Amino acid sequence: MLPTLEGMPEMNLEAMLNPHPGGRGGADELTLRAAEACFECAQVCVACADACLAAESVDDLRQCIRMNLDCADLCCTAGLVGARLASHDRSIAGAIFGLCAEMCRRCGDECMRQAPHHEHCRICAEACRSCEQACRNASTIPDLHQWSFVRPMAPAQSLSAVAPAFSSSAPNFHLIGTTALEQR
Repeated sequence: MLPTLEGMPEMNLEAMLNPHPGGRGGADELTLRAAEACFECAQVCVACADACLAAESVDDLRQCIRMNLDCADLCCTAGLVGARLASHDRSIAGAIFGLCAEMCRRCGDECMRQAPHHEHCRICAEACRSCEQACRNASTIPDLHQWSFVRPMAPAQSLSAVAPAFSSSAPNFHLIGTTALEQR
């Protein structure tokens, strides 16, 4: 949670959504916690990328920077979708939280790899782990790393390689078992 200025009320997503004219809509406690975790993780990932860019060993941190920026973007998107209560579509929000959890896992892994040499990476890895858990709790799909279409990727790849499976222009996919992805 971000520090508050003395005398100022603490603001968080729940405080904003409680007086929402439409009520909480489809947002439950898990969705709200995941959205808040996403916003916090996005901030930490951007700060980590910035700290990596300022490090003398920036060449060794390129993958970490890329992961931080990808994670921040996906966390922002997941947080924004989770924060929208009007005509809330739980299945879309749940799928986005599933993707976000997987991205946070990967970013956290990369940051932990750098943590022995960079304290900011250790802090970022902790934020990623916390967000990963909150997103898994709010996700409507199983852990993505167990499914064949989301396999460990080469360092140069990003989560964009799996995003087409969820785009409206892609063929209609469904998950089966833990070893196959079939097209309907």
